[in-house]
Amino acid sequence: MLCAITSYFNPIGYRRRLENYRIFRERLSTPLITVELSFNDRFELEDGDATRLIRVRGGDVMFQKERLLNLGLGALPKDCKAVAWLDCDVILADRWAERAVEALRTSELVHLYEGQYDLLPDHGQRDPAECSRSFFGTSVAKKVATGRMTPADFTSDAPPVADTSWGLAWAARRELLDAHRLYDACILGSGDVAVFCAAIGGFERPKEALRMSDRRHRHYLDWARPFYQAVGGRVACVEGPILHLWHGDSGRRRYRERHQDMEVFQFDPAKDIEMTSDGCWRWSSDKPEMHAWVAGYFRSRQEDGPSC
Repeated sequence: MLCAITSYFNPIGYRRRLENYRIFRERLSTPLITVELSFNDRFELEDGDATRLIRVRGGDVMFQKERLLNLGLGALPKDCKAVAWLDCDVILADRWAERAVEALRTSELVHLYEGQYDLLPDHGQRDPAECSRSFFGTSVAKKVATGRMTPADFTSDAPPVADTSWGLAWAARRELLDAHRLYDACILGSGDVAVFCAAIGGFERPKEALRMSDRRHRHYLDWARPFYQAVGGRVACVEGPILHLWHGDSGRRRYRERHQDMEVFQFDPAKDIEMTSDGCWRWSSDKPEMHAWVAGYFRSRQEDGPSC
């Protein structure tokens, strides 16, 4: 049996995040475990919004996606053999779960689409399948599997890769994730980049793309090297597109620039964050400027649009 897990956290209280979650949930037919983190003891999701809803509190404002997903992994039912981890603002193609299970017979890590299409803001008033969309990029797993990307694209001095989609929806066999979990110290996002690069042995790409200090990179390598030994580059993708629901202008997410700006703080996960009793991250070092900058990044995304 395949189960899906997702994370939900909304520190700014964006309306679109909750709307997108409900669209995502309505169109997902697999069992779903959702881990919701509240920063103010108020929760937005209801029991019926997931097969199992796990509520946690006590964390600080930062990207907690993979940390929450790891909590979800610990709540999987015993008969679950394959796991999909999904962003909660996507719509997958028909038969994606069936195709994922088949692909996992020969691959260790499966991207659950071939191409990413971003919907325009009108999806809130119409059926998303009928909405205007724009092509964002081809699955990174498809590019690797078809030779459009090679090991040279994952070195520290390789140029940025254009028109490539790294995240949104992945699957693996349960035993892989039970043994290694996901790398969960990407507190400014891009955790999918870190996980995929480890899967194919491209350990230097995250150091450059995420602007990791030497100490942070060593922390990553401690997880990445055993993960690569298990995956060994055996990655694949399934047929079909994925629709990414609109939540603000994508340019405001500053996918590369955010890591460049963060570099000045010399983030060290071994010293700067610690786990709460609920299993989420909180700050553990005296760097108030870094804490304020990360919280400000969420506000700057304007996910409901610039006029909201």
